Amino acid sequence: MSELPDEKGCTEESCLKPGERLVHITVDGKDIPIGRFVQGFIMSTVVGMLSSLKKVDVKEGSQIEIRLRYRR
Repeated sequence: MSELPDEKGCTEESCLKPGERLVHITVDGKDIPIGRFVQGFIMSTVVGMLSSLKKVDVKEGSQIEIRLRYRR
């Protein structure tokens, strides 16, 4: 995710159109609505963790998919 403003003065997150999302979460098939702040938080966290791994090259435009099966 680019944090530098583009020629319009906005970052990818701040220039999202209403209703447009970069992060999608579903739980048991049900879509979970999340705001821009939470999307940015999740994206930054995941990209940061992946970027620290060897042999992982996350670039602008990369599509990242994570699937979890929750167990205690």
